[in-house]
Amino acid sequence: MRLLIVEDDKELVQVMKEGLEKRGFIVDISNTGVEGEEKALVNSYDTILLDLNLPDKDGLDILTFLREQELQTPIVILTVVLLMQGVIFYWGLSCLSSSQYPSCLYAEYKCPTCGEVYHPCKLI
Repeated sequence: MRLLIVEDDKELVQVMKEGLEKRGFIVDISNTGVEGEEKALVNSYDTILLDLNLPDKDGLDILTFLREQELQTPIVILTVVLLMQGVIFYWGLSCLSSSQYPSCLYAEYKCPTCGEVYHPCKLI
């Protein structure tokens, strides 16, 4: 399973990457929004983890752009602040908010490309 993490906190990204790679994931990293958009459109990912608070570009703008490009890759939003009205808007763009993410740790995730079923609580 191949993941893209778009996050500017380099220490956090490194911890996430190491943990996921130990469990067999292939992880690409983008520390900027522009680079994240480029990688998302050029490469094939099973999931994208996207921070909303990037220094060069708003994560919501990236999410909107990727959906306008008809990218169907599942996107999990990583952020510390999320208003309830934002959750509704983000769900309209087919993504998971960080406030919804903890509850989905116990759900099953079926990889859209290979069909394998993953249990995130066993992976993180």
